[in-house]
Parts: sequence; structure tokens; C-alpha cells
Amino acid sequence: YKEGISIALLEAMSLKKACITTHYHTEHDVIQNGINGMIVSSYEPSDLMNALLKLTNPILRKTLEAKAQSTIHEKFSIETMTEAYYKLYTNAMTQEALTVF
Repeated sequence: YKEGISIALLEAMSLKKACITTHYHTEHDVIQNGINGMIVSSYEPSDLMNALLKLTNPILRKTLEAKAQSTIHEKFSIETMTEAYYKLYTNAMTQEALTVF
């Protein structure tokens, strides 16, 4: 089972917020640990505490915030998403056309 992308996470990142999230046996789709946010274990409360303490460093926090916003603009802009949906639908129509003939 894989959960979809959190809209709240995307919104926070787009608003230039440093985000901390957890993972569950899979790589995270949006956050790159230490680059545009932080990923901690959901089973280790001390991991969350350490991540929160790291965010008290203004240089690290501002770096994560800027990269988080940049990630959203690069991967989830209207242009990027429109192109991705166009490719998806075009591919689906092509595959359907192949099965009809």
C-alpha cells in the first residue's frame, strides 16, 4: 500500500516552509532528506526532536525552505502538471486505439 502525496505538504512547501515528514518503508516522493526538507522515522520520537532542533539553525532552515519552494515550482507547476497529464492521456488514447484495431 502506498499513500498518495499529501496536499498539505505540497502547500507548505509552496509557501516556503521547512517541512519534516515521516516515511514508512518507501522513499518519499517529494522530500529529499536534508535537501528540501527532513524525513524522520515514525517510530523514533528522538528523530523528530533532533530534526526540530536542527531547524533552529536559520541558515539550514532558510536553505530547506528555498529548496522546498523550488521543488514545488519545478515538479508541480501548472505547466509541468498539464504536460504530464497530456502525456498520460495521449498515451492512454494511443494504447486504447491499438486495442481497438
